[in-house]
Amino acid sequence: MVAVVAIGTSAGGLKPLEHFFHGMEPDTKNCYVIIQHLSPGYNSLMDELLGRQSALKIKKIQDGDRLEPGTIYLNSPSFHIELIDDCFKLVPYTQNDDIPRLPIDHFFRSLAYSGNRPAVGVILSGTGSDGSKGAAVLQKSGGIIFTQTPKEAEFDAMPQATLKECPTAITGSANELPALIDSGIEKLQNQDLAATNVNPLKEIFNLIETEHGIDFSHYKERTILRRIQRRREITGAKDDNELLLQLKKDPIALRDLYSDLLIGVTEFFRDPECFDLLKEIVYPSLVEKIKSGEDIRIWVPACATGEEAYSIAIDFAETLHENKAPLNFRIIATDIFQPAIDIASAGSYSKKQLKKLPKEIRQRYFDETNSGFTIKNAIRQKIIFSRHNAISNAPFMRIDLISCRNMMIYLGSTAQEQLLSRFTFGLEKNGFLLLGPSENLSTYSGEFDELSSKWRIFRKNSDNRRRSSTLFSNSGPAFKAMQVNERSRNQHIQQRALASRPAPVENEYRVDAASREYTRNKLIAGYDALLKRYAPSSILVDTDGDVLTWFGSAGMYIDTKSNLANWRVSEIVHPDLQYFINIALERIRKHDLEPYRRRIQLTNEEGVASDFNLTIEALGTTTQSSRPVLATFSLTSETEEADDQKHHVEHLSSAEADRDILNARINELTRDLRLTEESLQFVTERLETNAEELQASNEELQASNEELQASNEELQASNEELQAVNEELLSVSAEHERKIELIIEAAQDTEILLEIIGAACLFTDEDHNIIRFSGRMGQLMGFEPQDVNRPIANVGQKLDFVSLEDLANQARITETDCVAKGELKGKQLEIKCRYIHKSTQSESNRFSYIFAGEAIESIT
Repeated sequence: MVAVVAIGTSAGGLKPLEHFFHGMEPDTKNCYVIIQHLSPGYNSLMDELLGRQSALKIKKIQDGDRLEPGTIYLNSPSFHIELIDDCFKLVPYTQNDDIPRLPIDHFFRSLAYSGNRPAVGVILSGTGSDGSKGAAVLQKSGGIIFTQTPKEAEFDAMPQATLKECPTAITGSANELPALIDSGIEKLQNQDLAATNVNPLKEIFNLIETEHGIDFSHYKERTILRRIQRRREITGAKDDNELLLQLKKDPIALRDLYSDLLIGVTEFFRDPECFDLLKEIVYPSLVEKIKSGEDIRIWVPACATGEEAYSIAIDFAETLHENKAPLNFRIIATDIFQPAIDIASAGSYSKKQLKKLPKEIRQRYFDETNSGFTIKNAIRQKIIFSRHNAISNAPFMRIDLISCRNMMIYLGSTAQEQLLSRFTFGLEKNGFLLLGPSENLSTYSGEFDELSSKWRIFRKNSDNRRRSSTLFSNSGPAFKAMQVNERSRNQHIQQRALASRPAPVENEYRVDAASREYTRNKLIAGYDALLKRYAPSSILVDTDGDVLTWFGSAGMYIDTKSNLANWRVSEIVHPDLQYFINIALERIRKHDLEPYRRRIQLTNEEGVASDFNLTIEALGTTTQSSRPVLATFSLTSETEEADDQKHHVEHLSSAEADRDILNARINELTRDLRLTEESLQFVTERLETNAEELQASNEELQASNEELQASNEELQASNEELQAVNEELLSVSAEHERKIELIIEAAQDTEILLEIIGAACLFTDEDHNIIRFSGRMGQLMGFEPQDVNRPIANVGQKLDFVSLEDLANQARITETDCVAKGELKGKQLEIKCRYIHKSTQSESNRFSYIFAGEAIESIT
């Protein structure tokens, strides 16, 4: 393929281009595309100017031209240039184009996207930043970027902007750049040659791992090859190398291949016989654990779009309802493909996906929508969906059931070993593992008892945490979450306890910190043992309504399953107790420190009501802003029940006193509420007034800002247009200056030539006014520079043997050269006159005179 060297330049670019191409050999294999800022309708002279410096073929780009080596291509005004395969395409400017137009950026991007290699971008002198953004895109696609040294450039803005976007761009003077470019192209070609020897499959794996963080090299090669072959057929790639090139250029194609490799095949209640077996041999033991007060944790790795996780959740919830057990379970569903996790989290499925589910299950666990069904919140809240790599990330802990069906069949032996190691480590003793029908435990079979050979259901038979060397090779967010979950309750209690303790006084003896910590832990353990043995069933709260801790069987009337960060009486204490504790706290706040005693009735979770004696008293004798309060309760004895009638009147009076306290508190709160409402009303009115004023001011400011922004945009657009026009004028001026220099050189060369052949020349118009004359003619005839445009009859020396005007008229009439001979100052002189007839209207007809002979040769 032809190496393409794209050169972008603007103001001050003519001289570096001449230096760049000076002496370049025509046998180069590169082609050069020069993109300039050109004024619309301007006929550039760049082809003529560069033609004097280089023997390369120079061509102005036409639509459809193919790349040819050894050719310099010039852009045309009013067109963007694009490269498709190896052909040029001209795209006319439109009114919708951004102003200023950036033709260099446009072509650099087109070159990057075309796939032509090797590709080189060069930025020479110019103002503005055109070319810098396109250079960055070209470099990212594998091209090499060069710039003229900013110090050498007449206008260094474009080289500076390119170096800012591409810090690794190579710089050099204009005459050094060709050699640097040839060296860079050779290096690129060597890299491409080396790349042809690289295993494309390995490169594809590297691309996926770099972009998505997943290493597929441990998956079964046959499965991977089938998926890659399918992707080749879809994209039309001839082989793996061509597919690799497509994946490098197209991130969407890479994402599609990544999705294909994950093989997300799933449905609701796939293999119903397997779910029936779970109900028979797995769920019963999990139900017993829940009834004993434990929570169940289930892990579903490779959950895809969530059907498997929701199926287990629904099936297990049905089992718990049948056994009248609470829904104390949590399912952790993970996958490495984030789009699949997003679908699972939404919990929305089409009617087709749920058509196999019984109608009663759909009605019980799904809400019907216009597009299908959405899982109800009662089940959705039981499942945590998370992105997690089951092979490389740390496993979840304290798991009672793992369901990972038909994932291992796609993995190589090493990846299977890592996965089973994590499952074994995360499962509790007697935990269950469900695999696919074609999967086995390999070297981990000794850790499990097989419960079903057909559906591959296993029970872990030991407490061993057998693991491979890579089990904790990296610590992912799931592992950190597990650690936090394990410590959350202990940290809560410990923080609450430590918060109320005074800072320790430093002992005069320096005790090792680790020893102090060990002693403190032993002391706390001793306190815990004493409280557990001797403390009555009670709840310790403070006068602010916070629950500090509880003792004995009081835990039956505390609900901490949701593990609230802030334990309040109104949140976690049994509803039947909240009324009396709040009454007692109100009495204590009013400095009534007498113990508060009541006979109450509490109903447990099973619906059984029991009578209790409740005593609530403040602890400590000093008055504090917040002091501890102990609520102690015990079952009512038979003797106390027999005395109920006797103390009925006393109970009624106590209830009346409670109502009085409660009414007083209600009145107090009502008064505070009324004052608060009045204050809020006043503040609200003030805020509304201020808001209206601010809104009016804001609208005025916004209107002013919009006007200023519009004016600024117009000024900026005008400035950019002027800058673009200025650049074009500079380019045109440089070309004209160069043309003038060439004309002067041509005149000097003509003068030398006339001197060599011993002749002098004179040009006049049809009216015989002098146009120009040579130096020897001026010396012979006595012409002065100011005689130009004067009639020939009125200036200079007169000839005796001929009238120049008559000779010219004769040449015009006869349309042939007319010759006159004679003597001037005694020396022979021959004059030849020719009538020059111009064919275009823009040029006027003229006469030319050639003087020769001894009279001319004698002039020094």
